[in-house]
Amino acid sequence: MDLDPYASMQVGMRVVRGVDWKWGSQDSGEGNVGTVVEIGRTGSPTTPDKTVVVQWDQGNRTNYRTGFQGAYDLLLYDNAQIGVRHPNIICDCCKKHGIRGMRWKCKMCFDYDLCTQCYMNNKHDLSHAFERYETAHSQPVLVSPRQNLTRITLKGTFQGAKVVRGPDWEWGNQDALLRVDLGNSSVISAFSLLPSLNPSIMEVDTSALKKQLYRKGEITGVLLCYVGEEKYQNKSYLMFLHLTRGGEGKTGRVVDIRGWDVETGRSVASVTWSDGTTNVYRVGHKGKVDLKCTVEASGGFYYKEHLPKLGKPAELQRKESTDRHPFQHGDKVKCLLDIDILREMQEGHGGWNPKMAE
Repeated sequence: MDLDPYASMQVGMRVVRGVDWKWGSQDSGEGNVGTVVEIGRTGSPTTPDKTVVVQWDQGNRTNYRTGFQGAYDLLLYDNAQIGVRHPNIICDCCKKHGIRGMRWKCKMCFDYDLCTQCYMNNKHDLSHAFERYETAHSQPVLVSPRQNLTRITLKGTFQGAKVVRGPDWEWGNQDALLRVDLGNSSVISAFSLLPSLNPSIMEVDTSALKKQLYRKGEITGVLLCYVGEEKYQNKSYLMFLHLTRGGEGKTGRVVDIRGWDVETGRSVASVTWSDGTTNVYRVGHKGKVDLKCTVEASGGFYYKEHLPKLGKPAELQRKESTDRHPFQHGDKVKCLLDIDILREMQEGHGGWNPKMAE
């Protein structure tokens, strides 16, 4: 049995609790999703071989069994984050070209494929069995019809979720703001933090004080007041000024989940912060997690029985040897397919000739 190297465990994969789970609510409850951030290795005292470390969307970070002592704590929900793609395969529901992540192929219908999102959203006939392709190189795995199976709601950092900066944050004060309530004020030119208190503040011309919302670093030189215990310096007359500091702990809302260019899929989140700025942050890209989810959102559904166990990679597709091929050049053959199916297959491949039915 040859294992598919493209289906090996990699950081960035998105996972949910699996069949051997015995860790209570470490994942914040069934259906919550996490990201693989470390792969175990032989000799490691903390993360041995056949284990992984998962960063759950809601903050916990722990290691789990992926074959260790024969147990599998996790299921693979999505591998688009590591770049898995099925070139030239189109989802017959959403019509996206080059399915990202796992591919689901109907066993009952000719050439009918779904992406994971459409498959889990009950597209196509629920009484039809499907084959699951973990990667473009994997042997297909037959799964039962979805009819009468229980779907679990997927929860975490998805569109609509509230988030704060997370464990891999390295974006300075993109989530920070100074809120300025001017009240009845005279015209001011600018204001800033004292350099001694925050030498990272940059002097930027700000003629648009009317906005009343500023990110750190956008405002230069004016007043004397306190925000918490931090001191600010005044250089012109200003009445009824109130400053509210932003930064760590400030929340944003996920606008959407997208890929990182063409490299990975569903691996970053676009977030709008409370000052109105929007930026993109990693949620699995290169195994990094920039955000922590404080209020979860639904990311769809999944069938627990149909997801692969993390740590049991799919088999590699076998290529038939030409030496063992049953047909030789010049052999006469008969097509056993139904005429309607054969006619459909001929579209784009020379067209249909009535003599083909003879």
